Amino acid sequence: MHSSLYGNSRPNKVSPSAATRYEPMEEEIHRENEAMLQALGSSVAHMKTVAGHLNREAEEQNELLKSLDRAFQTARGGVHSAVSSVKSVMARYGWRYTAAFGCLGFFLLYFIYAILLRRA
Repeated sequence: MHSSLYGNSRPNKVSPSAATRYEPMEEEIHRENEAMLQALGSSVAHMKTVAGHLNREAEEQNELLKSLDRAFQTARGGVHSAVSSVKSVMARYGWRYTAAFGCLGFFLLYFIYAILLRRA
């Protein structure tokens, strides 16, 4: 059994006794190479599976980020409309009345919340 690992086009002439002497060693090397190839193949298959899982997880994360962006844009629009409403009220009545109504609204909500907590 001669190895064609190095691409020798013509085999070296080896005496038959030397060939039989190295044959078990070549078979052992061949078995070791096959075992390493098998381990490498299983490692590649495992890495391919992990890459597939990572890809799916990245897609899920992208979808979550898109939904978060949509929610943020909606909230941003709501805040923008609230700020424009406050600005229009301030332009109409002045900052003193706006501050007074804001404090009154805050305390009213606070007292309602405190009453509901006592009942619960």
